[in-house]
Amino acid sequence: MDDKGQPSIHTYKIVGESGGAYWFEVVNETYVGRTVTKMLIFFGDRANPATMEIRSVKMKDKDGRISEFDGPMISLMKSMWQGSLSMLTVSWQGLAQEDAAVVAGTFAGCYKTRTDANFGPFHAAATTWSHPSVPINGLVKSVGVDHPNSMELIAFSDTGAVSEIP
Repeated sequence: MDDKGQPSIHTYKIVGESGGAYWFEVVNETYVGRTVTKMLIFFGDRANPATMEIRSVKMKDKDGRISEFDGPMISLMKSMWQGSLSMLTVSWQGLAQEDAAVVAGTFAGCYKTRTDANFGPFHAAATTWSHPSVPINGLVKSVGVDHPNSMELIAFSDTGAVSEIP
């Protein structure tokens, strides 16, 4: 739910591998349309976003137009996209644990923490619950701290992801 109470669906998936990096795709479905962002990411040590590297980006706008960014353009836009990598880190050592119930089920012993995500000029702080059984980043639930928004896991799978951008 966004700060206006409007629901949206965000689908995160790994849709391929290339040279030790993985194609990570995010599909955003809202009342104004459907967009897709596909990034080739080297995940580094997974605990530190500074060790992650974005190698290529493809974006599909709500009208179906696809834009590709690589090489020099990635360097220019790196600071905007690099902040979003913090959402993909997995570092749960020493965190408090708490059960979380969401549409996808009840997850015992989730790791609870405050997260800060940046995407270009936008910043969002949230309290999050993550669980090792959930692929990619473990996210089960997120509740905004500085903005009235929330996310909740509705389904997940370890197989079958298909890209929406060639």
